[in-house]
Amino acid sequence: MIGHWRPVLRMARRDLRRHPVRALLTCLLVALPMVAATVAALASANSEYTRDVEATEQMRQADGVAVVSSWSRLDRREALWLNTSSTGGPAQRRDAGSVEVGPLLPLGSTATAVPQQRDVPLPTGGMGLVEFADLDDPLFAGGAELTGGRAPSAPDEVAVTEAAADELGLLTSDGDPADEALLAVADGPPLEVVGVVSGADSYGPALGLVAPLDSRLAPSDPQRPRYLVELPSLPRSELKELQGSLAAAGIAFSPRDYVLHPAAWEGRGGFDVTEAPDLTHLVVGALVMLVGMLEVVLLVGAAFAIAARRQVRDLGLLAANGGARSDLRRALLAQGLVLGGVSSVVGVGLGVVAFLEGVPLWERLLDRTMYRTEVDVPTLAVVALLGVVTAVVAALLPAWSTARLSPVAALSGRFPVKPGEARAHRGAFVLLGGGLVLTLAGGWFTARAFAPRAEENPLPPFVAGLGLVLMVVGAIWATPYVVRVVAGAGKGLPLAGRYAFRDAGRHRFRSAAAVMALTITVAGAVLSGFAFSSAAAIQEQQGGYQPPNSLVLYGDDTAAATATVEEVYGPVEPVRTRGIQLPRADTPKARGVAADRSLVVPGAPQGVRITDPGSLAVLVAAADREAAVTALEDGGLVVLAGTGVPDRDVAELKARGRTTAQLAVDRLPQTTVSSGLAVDSDADLLGNAFVSEATAERVAGQALSGRGDFAQTLLVGGEPFTQDVLDRLEVYGIFGQSDDPQQLRAEQAQYLGLVVAGLLSALVVGIAVAMASAESRDDVATLAAVGAGPWRRRSLGAMHGLFLGIVGCVLGLAVGVPSGLAFTQVDGLPGVDVPWLSSLGTVASVLVLGLVAGWLVTPSRLRLTRRTA
Repeated sequence: MIGHWRPVLRMARRDLRRHPVRALLTCLLVALPMVAATVAALASANSEYTRDVEATEQMRQADGVAVVSSWSRLDRREALWLNTSSTGGPAQRRDAGSVEVGPLLPLGSTATAVPQQRDVPLPTGGMGLVEFADLDDPLFAGGAELTGGRAPSAPDEVAVTEAAADELGLLTSDGDPADEALLAVADGPPLEVVGVVSGADSYGPALGLVAPLDSRLAPSDPQRPRYLVELPSLPRSELKELQGSLAAAGIAFSPRDYVLHPAAWEGRGGFDVTEAPDLTHLVVGALVMLVGMLEVVLLVGAAFAIAARRQVRDLGLLAANGGARSDLRRALLAQGLVLGGVSSVVGVGLGVVAFLEGVPLWERLLDRTMYRTEVDVPTLAVVALLGVVTAVVAALLPAWSTARLSPVAALSGRFPVKPGEARAHRGAFVLLGGGLVLTLAGGWFTARAFAPRAEENPLPPFVAGLGLVLMVVGAIWATPYVVRVVAGAGKGLPLAGRYAFRDAGRHRFRSAAAVMALTITVAGAVLSGFAFSSAAAIQEQQGGYQPPNSLVLYGDDTAAATATVEEVYGPVEPVRTRGIQLPRADTPKARGVAADRSLVVPGAPQGVRITDPGSLAVLVAAADREAAVTALEDGGLVVLAGTGVPDRDVAELKARGRTTAQLAVDRLPQTTVSSGLAVDSDADLLGNAFVSEATAERVAGQALSGRGDFAQTLLVGGEPFTQDVLDRLEVYGIFGQSDDPQQLRAEQAQYLGLVVAGLLSALVVGIAVAMASAESRDDVATLAAVGAGPWRRRSLGAMHGLFLGIVGCVLGLAVGVPSGLAFTQVDGLPGVDVPWLSSLGTVASVLVLGLVAGWLVTPSRLRLTRRTA
């Protein structure tokens, strides 16, 4: 009896060197999910907003931040939060700029005056964010980092973010600012750009400026002077005394120790960041790994099963020379251990490189800020361990079944079929039926628990999830029987189909592994389609997306910003609207509560809005355009059809306490027109009831100049506003709102799901057919000997791939469709939008790519082989 792992590990290494292609393929199958898990875990860990990140954002490397208030004293607890308005008792007003902080600090302390961040108006119509810092002082480390040029030092010098400098054409080929690079601002002469920075509080593509502490952009008379304070080493008790004495002097002081350990100060923390170790990134990485583990176990398990069959005589020799069953199992498990170890190193290494080199990409895809780029070794160790476990588990079943062979059967290369293995397992179909009932019942109760005005209950979705698990287990258990049944249906097919179906049925356990992987792939794609459909239905129920090819700008004066948008994007048609605000004396009161000060009509969430004929012409459909403009100019009320504004009863409205001005709106002649924007109108965006400014002033009985509110400009173009366009606009300080990137990402995600499902299917089918070709090499040689040409042999592989695709699609739809119907009830909306694109597209891609993959991996040339009896 061999009781050590060393001999079997040597055998495993030797066998893997003898079959490098199979070893490489298996290694990649295990390593690819580990790459995804490593990237996901590192992204989760480095995007975590910790207390260290919060402290660095607030005070850089200082020991605390102090803000001088306009009061002679402050509430001590509120001062920790830098609240300078709560005095906590009698206090006197004072000039905050006249207070000196230095004499109030312990000996050896320094206080550096740092102006607050502020927005600077730009001639483009946007705003640039300015941070004041001395980039050469270690005190400001952790914020903006100089990547080109030099640190600004003169009052009219600034450094800008790299994305902004590149867009504005301020860089040379080596990444430094160009000579006499100037940045125009709305107030004063241009600023000289002398440096390029990155990481300035995660500006992203926006125009971020870093100016020296004495910059001319700094406010000349700050109302709340701010200081970064460096202290000598003080115990916490003395820090508390210092904070209390500063609060008594009207200075809000927040020490770094308070931000890092708020519980010790018995005060509020800046953000709800738990003190306990956050294992979220470990869980994220583990979940990504586990999702891929099941398919990998099935595929790699099939590869190990083929390997066991091909080395069964070697294992028989081992058994004949005294090896016990545990030694035979250990021989195959050693292959899984070696492959898992190699795959762990490869997968984790590639994952780390992919994360570090693609940080901007992950920030964009995940919509998260990476505050650090650290490699979390414990997280990688967990991911690597999961990779090793995956490979060992994949080798477990083939090792167990092979070890049960007798030495005689192993030496002869026979795998006897035991009685009952070809029969259906009743338990598999019990699990399938029970899981289906639980899933549908959970969906039925979920629809009622999450209906409008119902009390949400998490139990029904849990029941549906339990049903899904049971269906998956039952489907996996029943797959060999289903494979045998479907294989028997191929008797009426042509020769290629009959042979392929019969071969798949003869080796149903090998085929079942591929079918199981396809089942999970198809079910996952279908469930993802239901999730996208549900999300779209929720968005539509909440008001729908804003019109396609549009951008919303907020504010009264958007002329300069509109011109900038046309320079970056192209021609646009503006739709300008604004609300109406009455003096408070003219607003009614109902039940003691002040009513809305806007002129309102029922069904118009934003009230009656002022617009101009040009804007209304863009907003209204072409057929109603002339009538709408005429009605607006004639002093009428123009209402968009289908947006919820009903016929009005003036007497009923008067009984509700409406003012004379509001009743006058209700008496305006109403013209209902159709919207010209291809969208389910969101009335909260632009409004749905419009009058001209002259009509609004006549109704209100006074001039309304300057009484506008919620002023918005919708810019309608001829093509989508992509994320690249929005990023470029942010460089010019214009932060517009557009749903185009979100809709584009949703569409791309659906198509990406189809592509992933197709590629996984091609990979699964290719591996299965390649293993079948390797195992049935003698049979294919016989066919070639009796006249079967290369095309005939390739057609056998194609039909084998089609067989796997058909069975996988049937089982995948059987699991995915009921589960999708059940889980989409969580949205609380009536009806279900069936994702025909993802469902039918997945089926088509699996069948077509399965056929193609089976054709491609089947060799057209054969090596010489000898048939043995």
